[in-house]
Amino acid sequence: MNNLLQSSIFSSLEGDLKEIAIKISNAKVVQLMAPADLEGVLSLAQLESAFLDNSKNYRRRVLAPRRNVSRGFTDDLPNVEGLIVHLDCSHEPQTKFEINENYIRILPQEVTVTFPGSTKEHNGVVECVAICAAIAEILSPEGTRVRKQRPMAYSGSWLRGAADSNYDPVMSLLRDHLDKEGSLDIIPLPEVEMPNVGMV
Repeated sequence: MNNLLQSSIFSSLEGDLKEIAIKISNAKVVQLMAPADLEGVLSLAQLESAFLDNSKNYRRRVLAPRRNVSRGFTDDLPNVEGLIVHLDCSHEPQTKFEINENYIRILPQEVTVTFPGSTKEHNGVVECVAICAAIAEILSPEGTRVRKQRPMAYSGSWLRGAADSNYDPVMSLLRDHLDKEGSLDIIPLPEVEMPNVGMV
């Protein structure tokens, strides 16, 4: 696996991601909490793969789905012991994570990225699934479960509503990174042996 943190996607987030990983590593028990939607579950899977590879004690709590709630809605988190890692995947993109003594809130993050061989800067959003994949890599860089979950790091960008109609530089960089390391195989549709035509 190539290091995700070497990509320009995570250059502005690297310090926070390492701080989150240290807090998780030092916690006796981690309480994972995420909404019951596809992006929340895929984000959980990234972190859980690293926890299982490292035999880390954790508990998972799936919260109510967030897709159809009002803008002012906030999750009513239970009062539990240990470090709470709250994955708030459907929140508006932010520029910082919320990191406190016993609470970490992971949200989509606004980033500025550059492409290799270019000095032009592009703005985009890193989704929770990719953020959790980067944290999982920090926690367990050679983990077998982390490696198996790696292709799904791309799914958060894929699930974004604007991905079909807008250019997404973060999605492009993440796709290229995963393709280069062999986690994804990008081919044109005519080369797919048994395509599911109904999905096109």
